[in-house]
Formats: sequence, C-alpha cells, structure tokens
Amino acid sequence: MSSWGALPYDSRMRLTLMVLDRLTFFVAAELARRRRARGVRLNHREAMVVIADAMSAGPRATAPPARPIRPAVPGPDGPPGS
Repeated sequence: MSSWGALPYDSRMRLTLMVLDRLTFFVAAELARRRRARGVRLNHREAMVVIADAMSAGPRATAPPARPIRPAVPGPDGPPGS
C-alpha cells in the first residue's frame, strides 16, 4: 500500500486544462532545449514546442505590472481618486 492512500484527504493536485497544457508544453520544451544544448538537431515537433513555449512565456515576461486597485471604500483622506 502506498503512502498516498493513508492520507485522510485527497491531496492530489488538481490542474485546469489550460495549466495542464502549459505544463506539458514547458516540459516538452525543456527536453528539446536539453537536446539542442547537447548539439542534437531538433525535429519539427521539438522546434514547434520550443517556439510555442517562448510565445506563451513572452507576454508574461514583458507585460507591465498591474495597476493597483483603488479602494472602494473612502479612506480617511476622502474618496478614492481625489
């Protein structure tokens, strides 16, 4: 019997389909990058997954930081934005 069955709650990680796809692309891209670092030419699928991983990570790396949310309740200095 594995130790997973002994837990009193379900501790398995639940991923959304989008996150699972992103994780799959990341792992495949990492394997392809390791092959390329060893000097092996990438096949079409490996090249495509490296490109797809770079495209999905690019907007997150270059996006400006989110604008802080103004409080909905007026603070001691008056209403927000004044």
